[in-house]
Amino acid sequence: MKKIFSILIIIFSVSIVMCNAQTITDTIDFNPDYSEPLVIMPNAFTPNGDGINDYFYPFISYNYPIVSYELRIYGLNGQEVFYSTDPFTRWGGDKSDMETIHNNTKTFVYYLNVLFSDGARKRLRGSFLLLL
Repeated sequence: MKKIFSILIIIFSVSIVMCNAQTITDTIDFNPDYSEPLVIMPNAFTPNGDGINDYFYPFISYNYPIVSYELRIYGLNGQEVFYSTDPFTRWGGDKSDMETIHNNTKTFVYYLNVLFSDGARKRLRGSFLLLL
C-alpha cells in the first residue's frame, strides 16, 4: 500500500542591514493570527484512479471560516462541466459527456470565488490540464 504525504512549507525572513550605525534600536511586530488567505490552485490533475492527483480542487489555508464559496470549471468551448458551492467537493473529471469533452480538449478554465468570515475575499481564475 502506498502512502502519500503532502507537505507545504512557508518560509519568510526579515533582514535589516545598517552601515556605520552606532546604536540600533527597533521593534518588529509580527502577528501570525492575521495573514492573507493562502489559496493554491493546481495546474494539472490525473483522474486515472491511481489515488494520486485524481481530483481537481483548491488548497485553502486561512485562520477564518469560509462564508461563501463558488468554483466553476469550463471546457475551452465554454461548456460548464463542474459547479460547486461546497469547499469540500472535488472534481474528478466525471461528467456523463466528458468523453466528448476529453476528445476535443484537455485544457479547462476555472473561476474561484471565496469569502471568509473576516471579510477577506479571494477571486482566482486560470486554466489547468487534465492528463490521462
